Amino acid sequence: MQIPNELQHFPEATLIVQTDEQEAKFLLVGGDSLEHLDSLSLARERESDKDGMTQTPGGYISGLADKHDTPRKKKFAAMVSERIVQLVQNGQVEYVRLISPPEMMNLIEKKLPDDVAERIRSRLPKDLMKMSDVEVLERLFEKPE
Repeated sequence: MQIPNELQHFPEATLIVQTDEQEAKFLLVGGDSLEHLDSLSLARERESDKDGMTQTPGGYISGLADKHDTPRKKKFAAMVSERIVQLVQNGQVEYVRLISPPEMMNLIEKKLPDDVAERIRSRLPKDLMKMSDVEVLERLFEKPE
């Protein structure tokens, strides 16, 4: 996809990593183009009995397991971090821009090796997964109010 002229702020190949607690998109931007490289998702765990109760390590809860479950978040953050490392180390990207809710951003960054973490050029602590790619680029360059 070609990036609109007013949003062409990426002279070097830049990886935009956009996540929430269970989905991630990896976009490569550079010059005037944007390319979807990959996406990850963590399926909801469901082990319910006939009464609709879900077994968890702490007992039973009603319905689906909570997507805000910390062990699942840590597992997903590790998956996202691993993919970032792969993309950076294969030479496809020069810089990284991370867009994620604050807790997930922290978990992801803790898993990154120093040489990859040093390539992070900006952090946007928000969940923008429902926004279009162009809207996300606009948010990256908004001036704070």
